[in-house]
Amino acid sequence: MKFRSTELVGDDTIGLYAYENDLLMQGEIACIGMIVVGVWKLLEYTHDAGCDAKMQTVSYSYNVSIRGMNNVFRYDNQHAEWLYPRHQDEHHRHAFDWQTGDEFRDSPES
Repeated sequence: MKFRSTELVGDDTIGLYAYENDLLMQGEIACIGMIVVGVWKLLEYTHDAGCDAKMQTVSYSYNVSIRGMNNVFRYDNQHAEWLYPRHQDEHHRHAFDWQTGDEFRDSPES
């Protein structure tokens, strides 16, 4: 993997877990500079055919933070029940001040 060979990406704890009738991908990816990418991704079976099963992402959250500090940004679609003003769909990006943990005033953005 290119990112590992350039030492941008270190160890990860990503795993796949049974979640009701679907799969949950969850864990963290350690990167240089104490950067951590948290992954939470729900995958739904759209066609179950053994080894040829097809899956579709239903819900996700990719959170980037500084280890021991605060969030930097997060991409997610976990607010499907209500949309933020100016959003056309539930996919959006939250941005934070990593030093204070406060979400920026114009966040989230689509």
